[in-house]
Amino acid sequence: TLSTDDVGYFAPGLREWHTVVRDVEGTFDGVVRDFAGELLSATIGENTTVEADFHITGLPEWQTSKYVIGIGKLHAEAEDVLTVVEDVTKRRLPERVENIIRNVEWADVRATFGGYLNAFRVVGNVATSQGDISADVDLHRKAKLYTIRTTAKTSRLDVGGLIGKPVLGALDADIVANGTIDGGYIVGAADAAVGSLRLGKYSYSNIDVDARVNGKEYSVVANADDPNLKFDLQGLVNMTEEVKTYDASLMLNHADLHGLGINKRDDISQLTAMVGLHAEGATLDDLTADISIANANYLYPEGELATDLVT
Repeated sequence: TLSTDDVGYFAPGLREWHTVVRDVEGTFDGVVRDFAGELLSATIGENTTVEADFHITGLPEWQTSKYVIGIGKLHAEAEDVLTVVEDVTKRRLPERVENIIRNVEWADVRATFGGYLNAFRVVGNVATSQGDISADVDLHRKAKLYTIRTTAKTSRLDVGGLIGKPVLGALDADIVANGTIDGGYIVGAADAAVGSLRLGKYSYSNIDVDARVNGKEYSVVANADDPNLKFDLQGLVNMTEEVKTYDASLMLNHADLHGLGINKRDDISQLTAMVGLHAEGATLDDLTADISIANANYLYPEGELATDLVT
């Protein structure tokens, strides 16, 4: 067995973790300031196992040391993860986060970590009972300024299974996110290309989302090119002033309500429309909103309904 209490001699930051690793088998070489090794096997908790190799230079100054770590195989189970997190942080995670981890049940991880604690890159893949995620994360920190660049891909990721909402299902998406955090002020952008997302009994496809955040201003542009749903959406939320404003415009180019499973009775149920929204208020309690619907057209078995403008 190996305790982080002992490893704390080389890396003082680990001294308070009080975590025991058992069934350790590996090879280690070098001196404290240039330390390398291969972890052939190790067990943490009841059923979490890991195989890895590493090279650390600069110890015992762990905060400025350089780390190169390759995780060849990490099998983690939910209860073990929760136990280790509580040992390390000395506190429990929020209940919602704990529930998500428990819903994951288990995860198999392969990853590489290279760099310093304030400037590193992580590339890896996580296979779970709820689907797979691969990611490439690059993070740099200077004083209070964090710069983050991330690409991620999900494959058959059961979003509803993760958060306990069965109405949501599998998600296949490619995501790119970049941003900075400076003393709590966030500037960032995220682009998502959704290949497939199940909502209810229907799987929506070909949805692109472009989101931006600048402090307390948030914007989103989205479009869909699904066989049964085609739209262009723009939204803007401004929370910089005492009176917050919310604006959105939707060009609904095509919605086959029968094909989407919304209207199961009529074989023909197709809707097009332009929708606009403006809302404002200091709080949700005093929120006022104006909604307009223009050029609405609805086709159904008995004929067609149309309107120019409704406010």
